[in-house]
Amino acid sequence: MIDFGFTSKYLNKETGQHITKSEVDLLQGNLMFGSAYQLSFMSTSRRDDMISVSYTHLTLPTSDLV
Repeated sequence: MIDFGFTSKYLNKETGQHITKSEVDLLQGNLMFGSAYQLSFMSTSRRDDMISVSYTHLTLPTSDLV
């Protein structure tokens, strides 16, 4: 299952360039699977999604769900 609740644009529509990093006021997601960038209140990107998926893959085999 994929949740697209926190999605955002990553390209500037006019220039086609990546949107620059910025600080955010609220933590989105959860503490267990959040990346270091996310936990430092930086804007999230596709990189953070890949880090979170990696944490999930590392956690699932040792969890009670398996």
